[in-house]
Amino acid sequence: METQRTEELVEHFFRHEAGKVTAHLTRTFGSHHFDLIEDSVHDALLKAMQTWPYNQVPDNPTAWILQTARNRLLDVLRRQTNFNSKQQDISAFTEQMYGSTTETRDVALDAELEDDQLKMMFVCCHPLLTEEQQIIMTLKVLCGFSKYEIARALLKKDETVAKAYTRARSKFQKAAIAPEVPSGDALPERLETILNVLYLLFNEGYSATQGEDLIRADLCVEAIRLINIMLNNPFCRKPEVHALAALMYFHASRLATRTDKEGRLVPLQEQDRTAWDA
Repeated sequence: METQRTEELVEHFFRHEAGKVTAHLTRTFGSHHFDLIEDSVHDALLKAMQTWPYNQVPDNPTAWILQTARNRLLDVLRRQTNFNSKQQDISAFTEQMYGSTTETRDVALDAELEDDQLKMMFVCCHPLLTEEQQIIMTLKVLCGFSKYEIARALLKKDETVAKAYTRARSKFQKAAIAPEVPSGDALPERLETILNVLYLLFNEGYSATQGEDLIRADLCVEAIRLINIMLNNPFCRKPEVHALAALMYFHASRLATRTDKEGRLVPLQEQDRTAWDA
């Protein structure tokens, strides 16, 4: 039972936390190392699954995964000739992460991860990529979607999504796009793509295409969390962002009544409205 609980926790962090760690490491080490960053994050999650069942789960699992992925990435980069060019940034990163008290470090880390993830949304929606590639990159990198889930969301074949992701990742690495929130005329277009992606994420939770559950409330919560990150940034507080957030909250308020005890869908007219989350 304990092993199963730990595996569920690791799966939760793969879905909800891997995007944060990937975004943070991409900003620190550069998008041209993106393939190594992805591998390092996946290795860290695998190591967590192998070690946590036999040891106490860390007080801050996100920080544990981040440090483990970072150490693995550093091991690889030390064997590459361009490591020295990033030495100063990496030293600053290390000082910030480990040069303060645990409480201060955790608070600073949470804020920085949120900021990095917002910037990563805009990186994944860069105009260098096609609209389809933008959506696939965001769903895969930030939202933890499997290629199967992306294929169902976009009504594509699995192999089509896999090839599109490979091409998008290649463009992303070669261009070395700087993680930042765009300004001026570049903001509205990329904002629209991000909103489309978050809508697809919420929709996958509202009517799941994978797994035994008809509803994936965790995905709905993740979509709401991401759109709230946008609303925390003054440049992203646009009417359309508020509108989508309101729509998500409206439908999320009824999630608990959409299925019965056997997991079957309950029509709207038969739902217990007193159980809706006001």
